[in-house]
Amino acid sequence: MNIDKNYWETHNLDSIPPHFLNRINDIKVCQIIETNLVKMFDINKDFLEMAKESSSLFFIATYVHPCFPSIISEFVEKNVNISVVMNKDLFQICKDEWYDELKQFIISGMAKFYLYQEPIGFLSLALSDNCFVLKLFSKKNEYSYNQIFCCNPKACQWAKDLFEYYLENSTLISETWINP
Repeated sequence: MNIDKNYWETHNLDSIPPHFLNRINDIKVCQIIETNLVKMFDINKDFLEMAKESSSLFFIATYVHPCFPSIISEFVEKNVNISVVMNKDLFQICKDEWYDELKQFIISGMAKFYLYQEPIGFLSLALSDNCFVLKLFSKKNEYSYNQIFCCNPKACQWAKDLFEYYLENSTLISETWINP
């Protein structure tokens, strides 16, 4: 399914660097998954199912899902390498609310966390070996319940490149960062 013009016109693309916007056609053949307030904490089950076959998972996050620690734990136990780029606010929440889990993830070496100092202008990106989910803010910078779900190689390369862009401008969080 092609992402229609209405989606792009109603969502904030300011956080997508211009050279990625020039490649936006790479992700045109994707699904828009529409949810609502009642299902706002539902996890994209198709993505999670496909992620089980991955050797690595990559995340950019500005908010924390209630299942975040358990999802990361599940994949760490399966020896999946995980990289998470997060903003300052999310890092502080993880440090305050999930200190023990965060410390264990970092010590294990299977999960790497990175701090992105500048604002991240979209909600989240989750990328596996063969698909991704992207959540953008609405044009009014409000939470949008819609997400882009893509499972084609060209789109996944676009998402991987976007992740790498944010990763390059992030700092690895070490165990010393999270000590009280």
